[in-house]
Amino acid sequence: MSRAPERPNILFMIADDHRYSAIRACGDPTVQTLVLDRLIQDGVSFDRNYHYGGLTGAVCVPARACLMAGNNPFRALASRDLHDRAGLMTINPELPTLPEVFRKAGYHTYMWASGITTSKALPGASVAGARSFWVG
Repeated sequence: MSRAPERPNILFMIADDHRYSAIRACGDPTVQTLVLDRLIQDGVSFDRNYHYGGLTGAVCVPARACLMAGNNPFRALASRDLHDRAGLMTINPELPTLPEVFRKAGYHTYMWASGITTSKALPGASVAGARSFWVG
């Protein structure tokens, strides 16, 4: 009986409105972030991330869409119409999302999201194969 090749576990975290340096391991000696420090020590942390905005006032929506769809905000979002609020807050359903790509590669995906994120806004996050999808 052959064993399946080992794959790394992947924990992908996004913290909106959180300065990079507000984690002890990233430069702030006054905060206590023991778990995040350990994750950074044992894993990978990106320290030169930039997002140039999008068509909405909130940078978090286009930034998440770009990460989840692997495209710039003008392709990642479902609409470019400034009057289409729902479309500006929804990932383009024609694009595969990061959770879908991971599931096709044999990973189990989990997601927790807060605020206005819904299953309509993130197509493919709650389809068969996703272990859980929580909106809080």
